[in-house]
Amino acid sequence: MKISVVIPSRWNIEIFGNILKSLNNQTFKDFEVILIVDRLFDDKNNFWIWENQIISDFKELDIKIFCNVNHDGEWKQNNASFLRNVWILNSKWEFINIFDDDIIFWNDYLGKSLEYHDSLKNKEWKEILIAPTMIYRETNIVQSQGFSYFNFWFCRPVAYDLWNKEYGKIRMFSGNSLFGKSEIFKEILFDETFDFVNEDLDFTYRVSKKYGIFVLKDLIVNHMERDKTTLENLRIWSAYQSYKRAKHRIRFVKKNWNFCQKCAAYSVWLLWNNLWMTNRILKYGKSPEKFGILRAFVKWVYDWIRFRI
Repeated sequence: MKISVVIPSRWNIEIFGNILKSLNNQTFKDFEVILIVDRLFDDKNNFWIWENQIISDFKELDIKIFCNVNHDGEWKQNNASFLRNVWILNSKWEFINIFDDDIIFWNDYLGKSLEYHDSLKNKEWKEILIAPTMIYRETNIVQSQGFSYFNFWFCRPVAYDLWNKEYGKIRMFSGNSLFGKSEIFKEILFDETFDFVNEDLDFTYRVSKKYGIFVLKDLIVNHMERDKTTLENLRIWSAYQSYKRAKHRIRFVKKNWNFCQKCAAYSVWLLWNNLWMTNRILKYGKSPEKFGILRAFVKWVYDWIRFRI
């Protein structure tokens, strides 16, 4: 095998069945599929039934499914970072392609990824990672082409736009697909204390210090994300997610930026973010949802002040 395709999943078959169909239709065939399930099955027989059904439906794929993967360290949450690292450390093949489970892509995707990697590596960098242009569902709307830098005043990454270029070098990328040599993933690894998008920002930021990360205009994934609520479209999620996202963003700043940048992020973003979020929660939220989210913001500010983050 040449490529290990690694897919962390929460075992929603309606979702990850679509990416398996995309993989099943690939013109490039020299790859295996590793599906790592973030779910504990109370009835093991139930899992075997589902596993056998998937293997039966996708007979042409060399697919391996893992569940009940437990973390043996202090970090107990089986998040995407941990699930990815499990197979990265055990991969035997030359390349790894990490996907989220809610995407689909064209039949030549893996072959083109390999071609772009080889051509750009020789032209631009000693070793690189390849990232795609992410399209919103099956539309022509570009959802993401990675990030050019991190604005510490507003504590957020700044989107990169290829415009009319065929490819561009980015500093960070968030989810959905990363392709490159296994040795890079094994050297850097994902920080398992991060979650909710920040694990990708942290990983790619650390990669970009040593290797190139390139986004391609003609390498496309379609992000088949679920419908979002009004608050989610305003980047405000459930109470739990809102707390974790804000907490991990501060954690990302503390880990990766210098003293002056941290001061800017804490003084400006801490005030601006909470005023902005509070206004939108009160305006668009519904009781008791909005009060739970407001309590989550109070909690992460309290934890930050107490240096628990």
